[in-house]
Amino acid sequence: YDLTKLVIDVHGLGLTGFELEAILRARFRLQPEMSDLVGCVCLVSIGDTPSTIDRLVAAFATIARERAGGRRAATTPLRSSGAAIAPGRQALSPRDAFFAPSRAVPLADAVGCVSAELVIPYPPGIPVLAPGDVIDGDKVAYLREGAARGMYLSGPVDNRLETILVVA
Repeated sequence: YDLTKLVIDVHGLGLTGFELEAILRARFRLQPEMSDLVGCVCLVSIGDTPSTIDRLVAAFATIARERAGGRRAATTPLRSSGAAIAPGRQALSPRDAFFAPSRAVPLADAVGCVSAELVIPYPPGIPVLAPGDVIDGDKVAYLREGAARGMYLSGPVDNRLETILVVA
């Protein structure tokens, strides 16, 4: 529990946390710390004043008021099995896979291939794929859905994850 973090759950407004973060940045010049599918996290620090907190609260009130009349379906969490986020089966050591010749393939065609790069959804910042992992269908489905819904991905050369580097 961290008193400096304000976690805002927006799934009832039909927004993703990624969309809320973009709105806060573009319209209100506020920068959340991070976001995911169902909310975002704002940091309240010693640099904040009552007026900066009031600005944040007013932004949330405005967004909630605007969304109240035209709600779309609540955002649902990513459909994932435990296998999608569990450590994968390794065919090569991470070092050997990272330094091996590689090629980019469409993510949809990568099932059964050996990953040559890291793919880390943030948050939470835990790798779904590491170099040397055999890419399976559960991981591909999870990553495709997350990328389509705005999930931030760290590590891959193609951060939209249309392609992924695999060992050649």
